[in-house]
Amino acid sequence: MTRSRRVLALTAALLAATVGLGACGSEPEPANNPVQATPEHTGGPVAGPHNELDITYAKAMFTHSQQAVELATMAASKSNNAEVKKLAETMQAEQSPYMATLGGMLSGWGQQAPGMGGEQGDHSDHAGALTEAEIAKLGSLSAQKFDAEWLKAILKHHQGAISQSKKIQEMGQNPEVKKFAQQLVTVEEPQIAEIRKLYKSL
Repeated sequence: MTRSRRVLALTAALLAATVGLGACGSEPEPANNPVQATPEHTGGPVAGPHNELDITYAKAMFTHSQQAVELATMAASKSNNAEVKKLAETMQAEQSPYMATLGGMLSGWGQQAPGMGGEQGDHSDHAGALTEAEIAKLGSLSAQKFDAEWLKAILKHHQGAISQSKKIQEMGQNPEVKKFAQQLVTVEEPQIAEIRKLYKSL
């Protein structure tokens, strides 16, 4: 098996879908270029080697965080349940540090963070993501029906991110990416138990 085929095979295993890596071949920025100073892209570049799977994972988790913010904002405005609102607030607060870290990684590798610099985030690139149609349907629900469907969506969202994060720890190369992935698992696995408990209480 050639090197290019091995990379494609590993990428398919990581995302459980074919993910385009065209952006990975773009010309890297000089190492001494400053990280773009934007609210979602303020982390510093990471040291150590990286591979294409590290880039794919960082982009997927960046879009994961973007959708988490969208879902949390929706819950804040539509839910009448105090515990659901509290969970949504916690989730939203977690995303800015995630996006800063991931944005710094990508910038240091000469990559654009999804949704920045004209590159659009593609939620289909990560497991557990909701489609635009699913987001629209969730937003159209009454307050009475919203909480249960929102919690099911967040459960799926978390499970997808945890699955990818565990895989990148085995298949990635950069130690900081692996550290980030482990931290995400540590945070989101207890939240899954909380989500299930809250769902049963509705």
